[in-house]
Amino acid sequence: MKTRTRLGMLLLIVSLFAIASYDGYPAHADEIVRVPTVINVTNPASGLITVEISYPAALLPDDSLNLSFYMLEDHPDALKSFSALAGESQQEVLVEIGPGVTQRVHLTEHGGSLLVRYTLDPLYFPPQYSHDEPLNAAARLTAELGVLRTSDILPDGAFAIAPSDFVYQTTFRLPEG
Repeated sequence: MKTRTRLGMLLLIVSLFAIASYDGYPAHADEIVRVPTVINVTNPASGLITVEISYPAALLPDDSLNLSFYMLEDHPDALKSFSALAGESQQEVLVEIGPGVTQRVHLTEHGGSLLVRYTLDPLYFPPQYSHDEPLNAAARLTAELGVLRTSDILPDGAFAIAPSDFVYQTTFRLPEG
């Protein structure tokens, strides 16, 4: 009886493990588009970061790409520069830089992947924060401390595929020391 009970428990555990493994793994994992992203911290004393995102052609819509930086609602001066280069030839494409959270990249005849490069000041006040108190570490960069949350510094956008079908593969480049 003990052997049968142990065998039954073992079979149950193996079955549960197999079900958990199957459910936790996306059925279309091979189809997930990986978006190489580099967050470059060249000079922590400046407090700025440079972000380069290489969007593959499969991810891009036909005419334009709207990239939203929601941190700009509370800190509109955080985005210091923004440019986009298309295809193998790295041809500069038109970018509408305007007030608000959304930057529009025109993709007419872009012919391939898109490299988006921007410089950002991650030091900002969260919406619920009192400006009379010292800033917390929601996202900031100094020579002594760096707290960079990709949910704050990477843009949301309207892509050709669903958000669940791509992932940012982020590499942080830090200066020596």
